[in-house]
Amino acid sequence: MKALVFVGLLTVGVAVADFDESLSRQRRFSTQSCQMTPDNSWDKVVMGNTGIKIVCNLDSPVQTCIWSHYEPQNDVSSTSRDPDILCSGGPSDTGRTCETQSRISYQSTSTQCGILISNPQPSDTGKWKLTAMRLTSTQTPESTQKDFELFT
Repeated sequence: MKALVFVGLLTVGVAVADFDESLSRQRRFSTQSCQMTPDNSWDKVVMGNTGIKIVCNLDSPVQTCIWSHYEPQNDVSSTSRDPDILCSGGPSDTGRTCETQSRISYQSTSTQCGILISNPQPSDTGKWKLTAMRLTSTQTPESTQKDFELFT
């Protein structure tokens, strides 16, 4: 009889573990893929009037896309320093320009975060960061981040 009770408890324990694993899969929010157009690397510098588009696909609907950039001469390791460019918008803001930089416009959908940088400047070189945010089914905020290196 004791062996049967033990087996029953073990089975319940497995069911609970499966349930917890299912919840953790549900909570995961991540970037699926990102693309920069035109292709941009240290040997493919974007100059002049060419626009740069950065778009990331997310695995579930997003509420807000926050883009930040520190100019190359600024220390990005300092958490007390505000970014030189900070843009925040969601899917309903597509086509609108960034509040702090009119050369940047939002290019977002319900599952994409994107920006278009028109007329790239030398100060656009360096690290850019996307922080995408969503609300879970329990209205808990969740975020995912992606860093980019841009050469202008």
